[in-house]
Amino acid sequence: MFTRPADVDDADVVGVLSEGWGLGVVDLDYLAVGFGSHHWRATTASASWFVTVDDLVAKCHEPSELLLGTRERLVAALTTAAALRDAGFDFVVAPIRTNDDRIAANIGDRYVVAVYPNLDGETYDYGNYSDAAHRDSVLRHLATLHRAPTSCRRWALTDTFSIPRRAALHAACSQLEDRWTFGPFAEPARCLLARHVDAMVHAFDKYDALAAAASSQPSRFALTHGEPHPANTITIDRGVVLVDWDTALIAPPERDLWDLVGEEPSVSIQYEDLTGIGVDHDAIELYRLKWDLSEIAIYISDFRQAHDQTDDTHEAWNNLQHFLDPTRW
Repeated sequence: MFTRPADVDDADVVGVLSEGWGLGVVDLDYLAVGFGSHHWRATTASASWFVTVDDLVAKCHEPSELLLGTRERLVAALTTAAALRDAGFDFVVAPIRTNDDRIAANIGDRYVVAVYPNLDGETYDYGNYSDAAHRDSVLRHLATLHRAPTSCRRWALTDTFSIPRRAALHAACSQLEDRWTFGPFAEPARCLLARHVDAMVHAFDKYDALAAAASSQPSRFALTHGEPHPANTITIDRGVVLVDWDTALIAPPERDLWDLVGEEPSVSIQYEDLTGIGVDHDAIELYRLKWDLSEIAIYISDFRQAHDQTDDTHEAWNNLQHFLDPTRW
């Protein structure tokens, strides 16, 4: 995130790092990177660490969801990443456990803290892979991940194919006649949604049919990362590694493949050669739609709450315009 959380200061982060991991922090820098978690770099006398702080309120699938359930979902994913790392999957960058063997620690009821090694290497932006060799390395990692043993899957949750904030989006669609006054991007979001609501409803109908078909084939499900785009990779001395495992789930393998296939169709053949598993192109379309519809639902929900004009809300508005575009469906 580009904007620091108003109710978490550096002293809170230093305190939880000391209590949970025994880290004597001598320097702490907020990193305005990514879009989803807050990040700091913590430096001790002997090493540096990459710290994520996740806002459970922002990660709720519905406004009514209890924070405990949101935390359990996050912890399940991070624990799965740690299990993969412990099993020898060296491309998995997983959290370091606390001194009492927890995968994460809390700041109050709202925030979850995880600590990672600070990796020196080449990082990348969102978007397409500019280098075929980079993409091929990630694809090989995904093929290995999808064949992970049962012992690595035991903590992972299974994809329910639900769209986060769908109920809130449905409520918003019923309130398009009156001006939205929740903040600077509320009314522009209402106008944009009103222009495209019919096309969006059709996209949801298509998604529901595809989800029903995919859910009827559980034997195809594998352990998936969820967002293997370039920004979630780092090239270090030993090669390409995958970061940000907070959305790991058991799901159809196309959950990890849809964007790669959209970028380079031959990925389907490469994946089949690596795994012997045929790519289901209906499931590719399923997850392409899920990405767009989830982003729309989350941004509309956020803009229907009190907000200010910040770097984060400006980025969210740009993203909403990108995803709420019927030409994509």
